[in-house]
Amino acid sequence: MIKIKRYRWINSLGIILLLVSLLYLGYIIQSLDLTDDVWTFFFSQWTVLLAASCCWTFSVYLNSQGWRFILELIHKQKVPWNTSFIVYASANIAKYLPGNFGHFLGRNLMGENLGISQANLATSSILEIIFCIFSAAIFSIFPLNANALNKLSTINISSSGWILITLILIFTFFIIGQRERVSQYIVATFFPISAIQLKKSLCSLSIYLFSFLIMGFSLFVLVINLTSANANISPFMVIGLYSLAWFVGFIVPGAPGGVGIREVALLLTMSQFYSQEQLIPLLIAHRLVTILGDLLALAISRLMRLAQSIR
Repeated sequence: MIKIKRYRWINSLGIILLLVSLLYLGYIIQSLDLTDDVWTFFFSQWTVLLAASCCWTFSVYLNSQGWRFILELIHKQKVPWNTSFIVYASANIAKYLPGNFGHFLGRNLMGENLGISQANLATSSILEIIFCIFSAAIFSIFPLNANALNKLSTINISSSGWILITLILIFTFFIIGQRERVSQYIVATFFPISAIQLKKSLCSLSIYLFSFLIMGFSLFVLVINLTSANANISPFMVIGLYSLAWFVGFIVPGAPGGVGIREVALLLTMSQFYSQEQLIPLLIAHRLVTILGDLLALAISRLMRLAQSIR
């Protein structure tokens, strides 16, 4: 287990960053400038928005565990799952600050309490970016190669069947990473790294793949419930379009949390299935879902932190 170190001034900076992020997040919500009719429509669909928000919160938890395996890979010590979630979810709100790097800074400030060096924390962020880009690229194959997707759809397997197949592949990926002997064999045959390093890398990558599946599925929940037209769009297409939009939002300099950029990318790519009148409320709803999901993850992490302090 990691020996916890206490740096009060660093922790104070982390709390200040969190408060500033929450204030700026309030400004973002206000800047959406939604009419009363739009708010009424969203309130009438509160169960759908809540379900999609819970999916997003679950993806934040998954990302925190993917980050935990990266930390263990670099730091070569066990990191508690709950501590990694508390740090990750608390720092995650800072991504809405201009510059799109506040969450990485927040992890360095709050993660110092884990007893991990600033260099290792920075390295973990770089590896996470690489794993996330790779995961987004994998799912982006579907919209970029629509012909192949259409050929797959002709196979007599339902959408839920394809999702099940993908989950089985990701789970197999994760199990391979957990099996020491399998990792040792793969390392001895293909890779010039240790079995432990391969194990942690495979576990982390499989978790990020699953996280992108869940994030894209949160958008699909909104698509099937908030759009009236039946465009016969598959969940994999929605997940792929979201992954592609995530990548665009991530690489655009200064876009806070991908706000605006991601929605524009989705508006352009999904226009082949839905009209602009249908997409605008849908994408506003998705922005609210991501914000609510991040806030829910933050609330859970704060409760977990409080429970830890009481013990």
